[in-house]
Amino acid sequence: MNTRAPVVSLREALAIAFRDRRIVLVAFVVPVVIAILAALLVPRSYMATAALLVKTGRQFVPQSDVGQAINNLPTATMQETMNSEASILRSRDLSLALLDRVGIEKLYPAIAESSQPEPRKQELALKALAGDLQVQNPAQSTVINLSLENRDRLVAATALDALVTLYRQKHVDVFANPRADVLTSQLGTELASLTSLEERAAKFRIAHDLFDADAQRQQLIEERGQRLSAKGDLDSRSVELTNKLAFIHERLTKTPESQTVGTERFQTESVNTANVKLLELRREEQNLLSRYLADSRPVQNVRADIAVVERFLAEQGKQFQGKVMTGSNPVYEDLRRSGVEAEAALEPIAKQTAELTRQTAEIDQRLQQLEIDQRELASMEQAVTSGRENVKALRAQLHQATVNETLDRERIDSISVIQGAATLADPVRPRRLLWTLAGVIVGLLAASGSVLVLLITRNTFLTADAVERGLKLPVLVTLPDLGAASAQR
Repeated sequence: MNTRAPVVSLREALAIAFRDRRIVLVAFVVPVVIAILAALLVPRSYMATAALLVKTGRQFVPQSDVGQAINNLPTATMQETMNSEASILRSRDLSLALLDRVGIEKLYPAIAESSQPEPRKQELALKALAGDLQVQNPAQSTVINLSLENRDRLVAATALDALVTLYRQKHVDVFANPRADVLTSQLGTELASLTSLEERAAKFRIAHDLFDADAQRQQLIEERGQRLSAKGDLDSRSVELTNKLAFIHERLTKTPESQTVGTERFQTESVNTANVKLLELRREEQNLLSRYLADSRPVQNVRADIAVVERFLAEQGKQFQGKVMTGSNPVYEDLRRSGVEAEAALEPIAKQTAELTRQTAEIDQRLQQLEIDQRELASMEQAVTSGRENVKALRAQLHQATVNETLDRERIDSISVIQGAATLADPVRPRRLLWTLAGVIVGLLAASGSVLVLLITRNTFLTADAVERGLKLPVLVTLPDLGAASAQR
């Protein structure tokens, strides 16, 4: 039976490490040696860097179609624009173009010398290039930082320089928008349509004699205004009388023909009897309360009777009982007299208003026809104006499209090279110091693990404290290892 406690002191751990120091030393040294060898044997890798500036150029200016307002066009933020540029740099087409220009045998000789088929070599090279190429865009900046890693320092710089050249060409191709031919065709169509609209408007003006329409309209408007002024006065008087009649009729419906002169109220015999009964019940309640508790059955019965009598008296109080004396209402008579006078005044006003309305309708018909002709002519003139604006806009867009196509053919872009491709002097991989430190850390962990294993698998006591802790007995005396001492002498 194992009676040793699981607690291990630092002294015991050091004793085991000293006793089996060779094992612990081997556990520490092996990872360190492996890390140093790996750092020395792994091939070196160099990194080339470059920096580009994306300027606001013609490629990022929204272009509208004919008749479309520039304000209605969607616009992209600078961050969205930079994300688009980064996507172009990482695109598969650009990577394939770089592999074709530089060659897989230069960028990745191991892949080129493998026995894989050509399509497979290309995919492997694309995957490796995606891992070696880094595209970074700092926040709130229009600068793109490029870095390309390769085992050959010269190849890294050459490939990154070729990537920048290919990217600038790809940028022009992606944002190119050849529109000159289409705009030329649209301009011819718009010019023909504009000529037809101008001829139609001129013929309509002559046919409907619309050269002095404003003077004719002014005369008709003056005549109509005179009649409307007279009719307006009559209408105001009519509205005034009509409102007065409506008010009188409303008041007549709410005013009684007769009114109350006086009233005489009296109480019935049943009310008097109920009052006497209520008084008797109150007295009986007081007598019962002097002999019984308030929640006793006799008191509760009397209170129930009192409530019934009180409800009866309340209902009787709401009902009027007595005599009402009435007489004629003078207000009603005055209202009825005023209504008759207003109705008599409305009859001649209605006849005069009808005649003025007929005359005004004739003038309105003449004005309506003149207005129809004017609107038709205005619509034609508006179409002519719109056609002229479209022609003007098309000519401006055609000029801009011609300039843009010329710039695209000359490969003029909005990308500036801040820093050309340059390779760092020191290799970026392997990082020997980092690998060595990692080996030391692993070695320390391995040495600690070996000490832990030796502690778990030990079957002896190494110190007096371990004996007392494991056997639960006091140690009286300790003796040195005489055999080991003799061997040392």
